[in-house]
Amino acid sequence: MSFYTLKPFPTVLSSLSKSENLSPESKILQAIAVLEVFKAYLDSLSEKEKEALPIWSVAPQFLYGLMDYAPLESARTRMAEIIVEAAQHGNAELLNLARYFYHNLVGIFKSQSDARINSTFPSLISSRQDLEQIARSLTPGKQSNVKVKARKRDQNRCLITGIYDVTTFPFDSEEIESNPQCDAFPTEVAHIMPFSLVDFSKTQYTNDDTAIAKNDRYLPFWDIARWFGGIESTELSGQNINRLENVMTLISPAHNYFDNLMLWLDAVPGTDNCYRVQFAKPHYKTRSFSNDIVQFTTSDPNIMPLPSPAYLRLHAACAKIAHVSGVGELMNKLDEELAERRGADKLDPVMFTVGIVAALRSKKLDGRIIGVMVTASHNPEEDNGVKLVDPRGEMLEQSWEGYATTLANASSPEDLNARIEEMVSALHIDVTKPANVIYARDTRPSGPELVASLVDGLKASPGAPTSYTDEGLLTTPILHYLVRCKNTQGTAEEYGVPTPEGYYEKLSAAFIKLIKSVGGVSSEILVDCANGVGFFATENFAKHLDGYIKLVPINTSVDKLGVLNKGCGADFVKTQQRVPPSMAPHLQPNQRACSLDGDADRLMYYYLDNDGLFRMLDGDKIAALVAGFLGDLVQAAGIPKERMNVGVVQTAYANGASTNYLTQRVPVQCVPTGVKHLHHAAEHYSIGVYFEANGHGTVLFSSNALKTLKSYEANTAAQRTAVNTLLALTDLINQTVGDALSDMLLVEVVLAHKGYGGAEWDSLYTDLPNRLVKVSVKDRNAFKTVDAERRLVEPAGLQARLDDLMKMYSGGRAFVRPSGTEDVVRVYAEAAHKAEADELAFKVAGMVYDQAGGDPMTRPHEFL
Repeated sequence: MSFYTLKPFPTVLSSLSKSENLSPESKILQAIAVLEVFKAYLDSLSEKEKEALPIWSVAPQFLYGLMDYAPLESARTRMAEIIVEAAQHGNAELLNLARYFYHNLVGIFKSQSDARINSTFPSLISSRQDLEQIARSLTPGKQSNVKVKARKRDQNRCLITGIYDVTTFPFDSEEIESNPQCDAFPTEVAHIMPFSLVDFSKTQYTNDDTAIAKNDRYLPFWDIARWFGGIESTELSGQNINRLENVMTLISPAHNYFDNLMLWLDAVPGTDNCYRVQFAKPHYKTRSFSNDIVQFTTSDPNIMPLPSPAYLRLHAACAKIAHVSGVGELMNKLDEELAERRGADKLDPVMFTVGIVAALRSKKLDGRIIGVMVTASHNPEEDNGVKLVDPRGEMLEQSWEGYATTLANASSPEDLNARIEEMVSALHIDVTKPANVIYARDTRPSGPELVASLVDGLKASPGAPTSYTDEGLLTTPILHYLVRCKNTQGTAEEYGVPTPEGYYEKLSAAFIKLIKSVGGVSSEILVDCANGVGFFATENFAKHLDGYIKLVPINTSVDKLGVLNKGCGADFVKTQQRVPPSMAPHLQPNQRACSLDGDADRLMYYYLDNDGLFRMLDGDKIAALVAGFLGDLVQAAGIPKERMNVGVVQTAYANGASTNYLTQRVPVQCVPTGVKHLHHAAEHYSIGVYFEANGHGTVLFSSNALKTLKSYEANTAAQRTAVNTLLALTDLINQTVGDALSDMLLVEVVLAHKGYGGAEWDSLYTDLPNRLVKVSVKDRNAFKTVDAERRLVEPAGLQARLDDLMKMYSGGRAFVRPSGTEDVVRVYAEAAHKAEADELAFKVAGMVYDQAGGDPMTRPHEFL
């Protein structure tokens, strides 16, 4: 159970006055009341529910500490307002708020971390524009000679303990003679505001956008520091991170304590630069820390200024917040979680090798353009990934995936060079040939930084230099389109104008032509843009298609951190099988809506029926609608089947009802899971239709099909109309890859031609109830499949038992396939009734668990 699924907790907000009408003191009291209710709620959870929140059960105390120990009075008031407003959104937002401030403030000080957790809370963070202004104020820093300057100011002593630096210890001084206990240790330069905030010296940066990318992970910190601690990012940009106001000379134990918030300095009231040394726990105060009070002095405050009281105040506040009411006891667990969430940060070296692979692929293909798309598609915002695009806009050739993996797994620069040489030799790559690469990214905050690593890899590729072009923010399908257009430009296979505007114009012109042929009736479609790059494409199509279809974009917060794919988007609709909450207020009964995913290569349709019930129209439904329409057009055109056939490609996950519906109309082929398998199989038909149930898919027209359509001589007006419709569809459909926007326009054209609404489309067939179950196993490789992953050959005998079991259920179908990425086996089952589908799935899961040698003591209770 995650904290997003916790039951609602009682709130006192309804009985409290509006925040803007209250005095600062009343606002703080209001926040305290909210936190008391929140704590009581968490305390009331069952032990099982508490196990799901081992760390964040202390969220109320942590939030109280943020308010109570805020360095500024204005920050206390604002913190109170934030707590109250977050509570209005429920327990999940309060927990998210605690996580946000730990990872973006306290955690930054404690471990000098480079991770970030975003918040969806609108008034917590500044706008993206404000954050970019902060980023542009930051420049890389270097440690230079700061240690020498600090040690000179601090008279060669640790500021907290008074212990001498061992390299400058005055062995002949009177002090050593009069004080045999006088110690000397190596000293270190300690940064109050962490040096890692601007430590980017390992890479050279040549433009503002890259600077923004490298500082992007710390933008929330600087935003908080500004209003919470009164510290501007400009104070510590570049070499200013080493300004004497931000450094202290400390011995190693004091430095370690200070960096981990185990020690802090509280200002003594009434005395400038005088501090009380505080410890998180009494036993931390060892013999070396004999001073309870320390007084900082300098011989020249202008040339050698003392540590900033503001910086020390913010550090002290974070230390106290971390250790108030038991929060400090869980700090190590918090750090473990923080480390686990570095997701996209781990991709830097991978992106570097991807750049090399892309350049080598281009060289191997005589300089043809290769595309690189930086995206994690439907996955959470903190994740990121990469896709390589071959010259015709298709996915990277499968045999090259192994080489890419080999380079990414190199253990050192020397190992990487050796592996590159082996790859060049094995594939007979002439590295003296030119290489050409274009790349783009989605809206994830980690994207610019990963692009910078990609460019480093492109520059480092062996042989002749690589020419590369940054296409900026694009949907994945548009990048695929650009790659194909650029590689076919000026040839007989020219695909279109190689610009994003060319993409919009090509598809829009085809849509208008197809809609006009049936009266040009416009409709209104709600488009859930998943707060991603698909919003830009939707906006552009809305302008180009004004008067022919009304596209209403929703979830368009592309400049807001933490909301990409969150509670919306195609994957949410498919997995949750309900309307995204943000769409619900806008959707009326029988009105069509659709959801894109983060990079706009998946599409899910849905509507509410007359009773207000959610009805999902997934990839299987899209395939049925489109394939039937195309088959009817080919027949209406009078083109013989031996000259043009329409076929559908599915995976084992396609609902059995869709397969039954389609096989009565067109040939249907089942292939292993994965877009590359679907795309390749679809190429074997004159017109190949493939869609996964998750909404990813497209239609492919073979070169022979295009020649036939362009040269076909129709005998009647009806045949000419059908042929012209098919030709227009070849322009409307993005044939390079699954494209949510192109598919949406295709669906709307088919519905207009057929005169269908959502209900008529939905009635093509009724999905069989189904259930997907994941079974953890010790070794997924023990399970081997054949027949497009629909039948098991190992473990021996298990498939025969499954066959016998399926016969016991009406419409029963089940298959087992190992995951490609983790030690789990996935079980899919369907039957005529929901209860039977569930029972079949759990019985098969039980068989798999037992066959894999699962521990009977930990066997999931639902496995039958």
